[in-house]
Amino acid sequence: MARNFTETIENGLFVESLSLQRSLAVSTVVAFGDSITNGVGSDTDADNRYPDYLAERYLALPPAQRKGVANEGISGNRVTRTGAGQAAVTRLQRDALEQPGVETVILLEGINDLNTGVTADQVIRGYRDLIGQAHADGT
Repeated sequence: MARNFTETIENGLFVESLSLQRSLAVSTVVAFGDSITNGVGSDTDADNRYPDYLAERYLALPPAQRKGVANEGISGNRVTRTGAGQAAVTRLQRDALEQPGVETVILLEGINDLNTGVTADQVIRGYRDLIGQAHADGT
């Protein structure tokens, strides 16, 4: 017999990925980043992270203009180094570019690198790597 969960957590830790198929072709915007994207500090079940607001704005458009929004934020994630999850330069392909119908990637990441002694030049090189990967993929 199943029992209710008795504890509350503030991050989604159970589902790695969920992909839906629709009859209408819809492109995807991937929000890719760290805790700001993931929604640390947002209210539980309130859908008040910036990717949630973006999704609401797309849903308000006529059906032919709508886009799906995938939240690929990992709290503590870094551009250049593995820490909380693989470094962004390593995980971009899997977590963003391989999403169904991906057309746009929003990148909001880097503060955790600077907090760990990575230089601004290293973060900039990481960003250039990420941009190069996205452009090579046609995104």
